[in-house]
Amino acid sequence: MLYVRRDKFRFAFVLLHLSKDQPLCFARHLLQASSPRFRYDKPPYQTPPPPSPLFLLQFFQKFVCDSIGTITSANDYFLAEGSTAWGFTTWVLIQNPTTTPSDVTITYMTPQGAKAQPSFTLPGNSRKTIKVNDMAGMANTDFSTQVHGAKPIIAERSMYWDNGTGEACHDSIGMDQAHTTFYLPDGQTSGGYETWTLVQNPNASAVSVEVSYLKAGGGVESLTDTIPANSRKTFKMADKIPSNRASIMITSRTPGKKIMVERAMYWNNKGAGTETIGGFSD
Repeated sequence: MLYVRRDKFRFAFVLLHLSKDQPLCFARHLLQASSPRFRYDKPPYQTPPPPSPLFLLQFFQKFVCDSIGTITSANDYFLAEGSTAWGFTTWVLIQNPTTTPSDVTITYMTPQGAKAQPSFTLPGNSRKTIKVNDMAGMANTDFSTQVHGAKPIIAERSMYWDNGTGEACHDSIGMDQAHTTFYLPDGQTSGGYETWTLVQNPNASAVSVEVSYLKAGGGVESLTDTIPANSRKTFKMADKIPSNRASIMITSRTPGKKIMVERAMYWNNKGAGTETIGGFSD
């Protein structure tokens, strides 16, 4: 584990080594920033040997966000969530793991349609950070993102906000292709929780989607909607499930047209949140 302190904020970057005999559930061990084990002044460096799986947890003040890594780079990466409205600051993080430069183009897909950005060159073995709030025409809007590289790249997205209780964040890796159906086992609208499903349509034509909520205790609540070409739509679980827990399944009903889906959850009056890509099938 490596604990560091940057300015007034405390972070812990945790690399966990899993042997082939250890189940995935042991990859998560969360620490409170106030814990005496949170030692940023005397960092014990322990580097697990490659090629074992590595997981990254970033502790930000009293809240935590994490994301899996990816097993592959690709010419395209899709990120369904993103917003510069509602007090959010969104960052798109792009990695070039190759030894040669790659021309990169980003397209933001807003509820009003696509907003392509000027291309840039990303040097080999480097990373670029983009604050979407500062991009022309991207103020006060929800959006999805497509990152295209002439050479294979990897893309991730981080979001930060502050509801008055301290800055919080969530984060997710992107996916290298869209899919027909996505599955998200968690979801809750009771106990002060909010659940939002973010659906990206990266196609040049509209798609019809079916959103199904599989309620705790049984029963399904469904809706269908149309998402315009190269745009993003947000679905609020509370509109169909006012107070319960439910899993989520989203399917593109337009033959041959695939989508990208993520799910965001908030609690403590949006003082904390989490976000993830889903499982998928075609």
